[in-house]
Amino acid sequence: MKLYNISYKITNEKNKMLSQLAARFKEMNGWDEQEMLQFAFDQFYEKDIEKRIEYLEGYLDKLEYEKETGLEDCEYCVELIQDEEREKCQKVINAYKEDFEKMEILVLDGGKYGFYKLLFSSFPVEVQDAIVYVRAKELFNALWEEWLESELLILFKDSHLLELDYDEMYECLPEKKQKEIMAKREYFAKKAELA
Repeated sequence: MKLYNISYKITNEKNKMLSQLAARFKEMNGWDEQEMLQFAFDQFYEKDIEKRIEYLEGYLDKLEYEKETGLEDCEYCVELIQDEEREKCQKVINAYKEDFEKMEILVLDGGKYGFYKLLFSSFPVEVQDAIVYVRAKELFNALWEEWLESELLILFKDSHLLELDYDEMYECLPEKKQKEIMAKREYFAKKAELA
């Protein structure tokens, strides 16, 4: 097992909260701020690391693609979708298609420009914005976020926990339900042939 030292930037407001917590922990079990944060990290590290690895994979894919195509030097270039990515994106769309209505989204084929995920202010009539995707992994991650958020809203629809952000809602779920949700992600990935 490798150990890494990672620094976190903490806002003044959060730092004040952490200091107050540390003072209380100091009285209870003698922990200082670092020990307290290490404990919190240990409790959530698997999900935390998984999210960061997914982000890094997507970011690296983008960097590699830009280097390969020379698009990083072109400030005003429109990135066109490659044939291979078009096929992969279509598989991603097919994997999630049954759930589009629940997610209150539409994904439209924009031809050589890629696929557009429409964002609605009032589904399905008022389009607020659209995001274009030309890479399957990025489209998959975007649709996964939409699916997860819609699932959490359904699970907590009559609860005061709706005031929390999505990460906090997820953390409030029992471990069994969290595993079911992550299994659904694997299901979508296999269906999209990205697993």
